[in-house]
Amino acid sequence: MHIYELSVAIKNIAAGKVSVRPYLKVNLSYEELRNNTLANLFEVRNGFLNKSESEIEALKVVFQNGEKRTEFPFWNFINGQLSDAIYHTGQLVVFRRASGNPINPNVRVFSGVNSN
Repeated sequence: MHIYELSVAIKNIAAGKVSVRPYLKVNLSYEELRNNTLANLFEVRNGFLNKSESEIEALKVVFQNGEKRTEFPFWNFINGQLSDAIYHTGQLVVFRRASGNPINPNVRVFSGVNSN
């Protein structure tokens, strides 16, 4: 659930929207969480591809919690949501490997391709 919530916050940042806290707790299956998380990140990817560097720098990280609104520069996103998501991705990789489900050896993480 946490990685899904991170993907929602990342999507909000990329779209220039406010992230409302506390996050709405949704009752989704594992498959739905996974699919929605991947769809959110794919949408963010496409959104960033269509933005200039100055448009990205102008983005803000904005949280709303009741009446309190907090705003941060975009670069806080790097040390915040993005770093947190990468950290948890590493945890998932360890869990996969420990359960006998390692990453496909043909996947090239750096280039984002499967060389099959």
